[in-house]
Amino acid sequence: MQFKLLSVLATALTVQSAYAMSSTQQGQAQQQSEQSQQVHQLEQLAHEIHVHQMTELHQLDIGLPALNASAITATLNSVSNVFATTGTAISNITAVTLAQQLPNIISSISALAGNLVTNVASIITTPVTSTFSDGDQLSIYNAFATLTTANTQLINAFVGPNGLVSNSLLRGPIGVVLNLIERTVVNLAGAIIARIPAYAQQAQTQLSQIHSSLALTISV
Repeated sequence: MQFKLLSVLATALTVQSAYAMSSTQQGQAQQQSEQSQQVHQLEQLAHEIHVHQMTELHQLDIGLPALNASAITATLNSVSNVFATTGTAISNITAVTLAQQLPNIISSISALAGNLVTNVASIITTPVTSTFSDGDQLSIYNAFATLTTANTQLINAFVGPNGLVSNSLLRGPIGVVLNLIERTVVNLAGAIIARIPAYAQQAQTQLSQIHSSLALTISV
C-alpha cells in the first residue's frame, strides 16, 4: 500500500514537473513573440518617421514670407514642452514595466516625432533672407537653449548611462528611432544658428550638446 502511494506521488510530481517545464517554455515563447512584435513596431515607426521627414523637410518654401522671430521662438518653446513632457514620462518608467509600457512609449515617440518634423520643417527649409534685431536673436537663442536641455534629458532618459533601454534588447530599434529624431534636431540647430549671428558662438555649445545626444543614439 505504501509502495503504491509513493508511486502515485512520484507520478504526480513527474507530471507537475513536466507541466512546469511546459509552462516555462510557453512563457519564453510568448515573451520572444512579444519582443519580436515590439521590434517590428519600432521598425515600422522608424519607417514612418523617415517618410514624414522626406515629405516635410524636402519641400522648398519658395514664395512664402520670411519667418517671424516671435513665431520661431514660440515654435521652439512648443517643441521643448513636448520633449520635456515625453522625457518626464519616460523617466517614470522602470525596466520592470518596460514591456507593458512599450505601446505607450511607441505612441509618445511617434507623437513627438510628428510634432517635431511638422513644426520645424519651415524653419529648416526657409532660406535666411534678413537679420533679426539683437533682442529677437536673444529670445530665439534662449528658446534654443531650453530646447537643447529638454532634448538632452529625453535622450538620456532613453539611452543614457542609466537610461530606460540602455541594457535592453530594445536598445537597438529604439536607438534607430531616436537617431532619426536627433537628425531633425541637428538640422534645426543649424537653421537656428544661421538666424542668430549675434549669439552664434554661444549657440555652438548647444550644438555640441545635441551632437553628443545624437552620438548616444548610434552607440552600441
